[in-house]
Amino acid sequence: MTLVVPLALLLLLLAGPIVWLFLRRPPVPSRAVSSLLLARTLAQLPQRQRRLPREELLPLGLVLVALVALVVAVAVRPSDADLPLVIVIDDSESSPLLAAPSETLAAIEPWLDRHATAPVSVVGTQPVGLRLEAARDRAAVEAALQPAEPSGVGGDPSELLAALCAGAEARFLLVGPLASPSLPPGCPVVVLPGPPLPEARVTAWSATRPTSTGDVWVHAQAVGASGATIELDDTVVGELAFREGEVAEAVALVSVPPGRDLQVVLAGPPTPQSRARLSLPPLPAARTLVRTDRPTGYLATLARVHPRLQTTVRAPGAPAAGTWDLVLTDAPRPLTDRATVVAVFGRGAPELGVPPAGTVRRPTIQLTAADHPVLDRAALDTLFVEQATTLEAPPDATVLASTPQGPVALLRPVSPGETAVVVGIGVDDSDLALRADFVHLVANLVDLAA
Repeated sequence: MTLVVPLALLLLLLAGPIVWLFLRRPPVPSRAVSSLLLARTLAQLPQRQRRLPREELLPLGLVLVALVALVVAVAVRPSDADLPLVIVIDDSESSPLLAAPSETLAAIEPWLDRHATAPVSVVGTQPVGLRLEAARDRAAVEAALQPAEPSGVGGDPSELLAALCAGAEARFLLVGPLASPSLPPGCPVVVLPGPPLPEARVTAWSATRPTSTGDVWVHAQAVGASGATIELDDTVVGELAFREGEVAEAVALVSVPPGRDLQVVLAGPPTPQSRARLSLPPLPAARTLVRTDRPTGYLATLARVHPRLQTTVRAPGAPAAGTWDLVLTDAPRPLTDRATVVAVFGRGAPELGVPPAGTVRRPTIQLTAADHPVLDRAALDTLFVEQATTLEAPPDATVLASTPQGPVALLRPVSPGETAVVVGIGVDDSDLALRADFVHLVANLVDLAA
């Protein structure tokens, strides 16, 4: 304890008048009477005593105690009241302080009141740094205590704390679930764990219909968690980082086989409410006819193993009864088959209204419709092409890729319900069939035919 207002001790001088007022008694009444009997009665009245009656000791004691308490409150403060206060606040992305900033400030305010005249410094961990140095402005201190926008795992403030404590004594107030820093010796430390996280639970979640390549957008809402994992058969296939809010939410893109079950698992101790399961709908296979002169070549082989294709391989002109969702060909012979989507590789397609314009060796290819769904993750402009066929684009065509000599990939409607995709890049004249771009291109054609 420290005497900070010595003049307040003068208030103790009030104890003398208080005691004197308690001891003072009114005099015994004295008056002239005519009756001898009345005079004798008055003479028997108790005389005034100098001692305080016992029944008045308690009120006097209470008054004196109140006086002493008043003097102590005014004149004496805790010995560390003026000790500099360093508040270290954990505002990393996993800290519960982010979800309850008002409760955190309420827990710190008693310490600010106790150190009302002391300089206050604020150290943050996200990122590690001194946010406020030796300030006595309460508003500035409260503003510095607001958690920063999360951007990752909080750092270790040990070196900064050591520098702050090296020059002078200070009291350290650690707020939140800090990864115990190496604290400077001789610095008093108080740990405030901060408000607990509410029970983590998934409140809502959904997933889009899988694409042909298994791409799914997952949307989840949760409380009491800063992140989650997306699991398939106990294998993590994606992560969710929830945005701050009363009900946090996040989205993520994952690639999983259609028709399987996904789980969202919140970070933290496992509970029944921290997991949610969703079954993805199965996707039907596209009935696909491949017309090729090479039944064991790239086109036929890749079509047989594609998970979204139900493939039938036929030589050009060979009978192929049935209806088709997709027809693929790299044969020079004109097509007579009809399907929802017809794709031709390595040549022009006069039978589909797209005649060839010429050939070009080792062309420089540019995507002219990079955002078209057919080119999703099919980067034709990065292919190595030995030779390509340029195309004459009809007025109703959408040019997908081009060279300085002319278009090399386009899409056009042939008839109601039938679309032609003509690619002047052959699977044998480029590295298209050797790259994942071909798998994505065929998957996009399946989506186009769906």
